Amino acid sequence: MSPVRRKVRRVWSAIRGRCGNPKNRAFHYYGGRGISVCDRWKKFSKFLEDVGDPPGLGRRWSLDRIDNDGNYEPGNVRWATQTEQNDNRRMCIRIEIDGVCRTAHGWVRAGIAKVRACTITERIYDGMDPVAAVLTQNRTGIGEAQHSSKLTTEKIRELRGLHQTGESKGALARRYGVARSTVRQIVNREIWRQVA
Repeated sequence: MSPVRRKVRRVWSAIRGRCGNPKNRAFHYYGGRGISVCDRWKKFSKFLEDVGDPPGLGRRWSLDRIDNDGNYEPGNVRWATQTEQNDNRRMCIRIEIDGVCRTAHGWVRAGIAKVRACTITERIYDGMDPVAAVLTQNRTGIGEAQHSSKLTTEKIRELRGLHQTGESKGALARRYGVARSTVRQIVNREIWRQVA
């Protein structure tokens, strides 16, 4: 049996295990959700006939269900790259712009979004319109021009002065309502560098 064929057989064995064996550590995500392997694919030869070998040896391929809530059956599986698999996860948010539907990562890869994918999803979870979350640039300003800033130039000077007199970063974080790591970045001039 060729190395490619051995890989296909391992994939076949793995999907049967996670869908049909309650002791399999991934069963909860597959068989436990009602996902099954079709009767036809109980035989490896039929699985191979329907799925075939992965498209090439140069990249890593895995078997992906097109409908993530659907079963392993003809018409609902494809050989996919890791990127394609990541875009087809249950937790991915799909955003439609001008009739094109992509995940946050998809919009970043397409060069449309000028921010990181995690920024897009955070914006959506914070209530921003999904299209605006993709198309809005990362920074609207620096310092207090940043719409979400809790601090002002005056407070930054005050915070740095109090730190120089010995007040702890933890106490300063509580006083100004920011994270201790934010205070550290301020006093080390990693952020708010524009304030003397």
